[in-house]
Amino acid sequence: MIQINSHTGFQKLRTCLVGSCYPPEFFDFIPNARMRNIFERIAIETEEDYLKLIRILTNHGVECLRPKFEHWGMYLYEDHNGIERYIRPPMQPRDDMITIGNKLYVAHLRYGEGYTDPWDWVVDQVPETNKIDRRDDVEVWQKVSPPCITRVGKDLYFDFASHDPHFTRKQYFYLLQNVIIPELFPDYRIHYVDKGGHSDAVFFSRSAWLTGHLPASTSIRPHLSGLGSLTGAS
Repeated sequence: MIQINSHTGFQKLRTCLVGSCYPPEFFDFIPNARMRNIFERIAIETEEDYLKLIRILTNHGVECLRPKFEHWGMYLYEDHNGIERYIRPPMQPRDDMITIGNKLYVAHLRYGEGYTDPWDWVVDQVPETNKIDRRDDVEVWQKVSPPCITRVGKDLYFDFASHDPHFTRKQYFYLLQNVIIPELFPDYRIHYVDKGGHSDAVFFSRSAWLTGHLPASTSIRPHLSGLGSLTGAS
């Protein structure tokens, strides 16, 4: 089983989810050989980059978990015009999942009825008491953008950017204030960041940068002007 213990983005990393592009054989359906070779080369070079990242992480004692593919049909979906399209490959798990405290929150990994999600084998290893799986909650969690949530101990910073581009800032703020936060994060101190996008790379710890971990009390500085500094993170 996978145990979740994630209180900041600065603590020692022990396990990391590393995504994956479509493999080269995925593009066998392209009849034009020249065009097919271009996509195959992109897939090969992308995987080479992933493997370089994995080597760096494993050399520092980090366990790396990858998505598992079953068949290409799991990536097909029908858009609002009734046209079949391929969903993006599972390259960026942080777009769809986030760990806060001792829980894994799964927001919007969806590959169609009857199809296995490439990350299911990981999610299934997390105890039921330590995960909140909301992949079927289209009205709420399909709007949530995990990269727009920053955890610093008992302080959570939410950016106003929604995963749904058609969802207004006002609508998203109402959803956060009245549904998501009261239900899931009643014990956290909530703050809002108006960056307008991903905020998971906004904050950094001076101490963590030097020592590789976050002490019990340290100074966290946002990498944006006008936000001020946070102190006493745990």
